[in-house]
Amino acid sequence: MQFETSDGVTIHASYYDPNKSNATPVILLHMLSRNRNDWNDFAKLLQSNGYAVLSIDLRGHGQSTSKSGKTINWQQFTDRDFNDMKLDIEAAKNFLLHQPTVNKNKLVIIGASIGANLALSYSINDKDIKGITLLSPGVNYRGVTTTDKIKRYNNSVLLVASEDDSQSVDATKLLYAMATGDKQLKIYQNAGHGTRMFSGTDLDKIILNWLKKI
Repeated sequence: MQFETSDGVTIHASYYDPNKSNATPVILLHMLSRNRNDWNDFAKLLQSNGYAVLSIDLRGHGQSTSKSGKTINWQQFTDRDFNDMKLDIEAAKNFLLHQPTVNKNKLVIIGASIGANLALSYSINDKDIKGITLLSPGVNYRGVTTTDKIKRYNNSVLLVASEDDSQSVDATKLLYAMATGDKQLKIYQNAGHGTRMFSGTDLDKIILNWLKKI
């Protein structure tokens, strides 16, 4: 499926319908240079647990490579272009909230790497977002910053990183210390970066248990 952002980017996405009413809607944001397929297994798990899930190809990634008829690629993006990815999240939210079976009061975003930074950056200005999970966030990914924003986010946040990912684990611990709302921290030892942390860990269970509290 696809939908358009307010600045003319065509976003391609996969929607996982739980076929139940009052479902918590979840947006999944991938890592830099990756695409929505990284989330396939986890999205299906969320769906089977009753969540309405939307994974998207952020602009310049996957199939989302057209803006007003022109081809775009993240490798040519400026910091401003990366920050404009927040418009992709806005469009994803608008799509989700128009689905008749979702609970419009429980919107959640789960992001990995730059997707984590974007989740936080978007959520500070959208009070509809009730929870965010940040997998391997950074202090500054391609101009998308976090330490200047975390204190402005007051809803639930789950922060996850791995000790072998030194830059992200330091940023994760710092953001956890700075967070002012309901917060939870999970640090693995040798799990890698972003969505790679799902392999060989209990990360899926950690997130599912956190979601139940939203």
